[in-house]
Amino acid sequence: MRDAHEISANTGMIQLLAFLSYSDTPLEYRNYLEFMRELNLPSWFEDMAREAVMTA
Repeated sequence: MRDAHEISANTGMIQLLAFLSYSDTPLEYRNYLEFMRELNLPSWFEDMAREAVMTA
């Protein structure tokens, strides 16, 4: 299991990047899989990325 500080840092950065990328994009045009691909994120980030992109 990952260290709690690392998880917190990763979550914060994903949320920040999602906000910067999608804050002015309508929900129907947001694609968290494309977000993950562009940032080359591993699959274990999927839940985190989905939530961040959809709530940005």
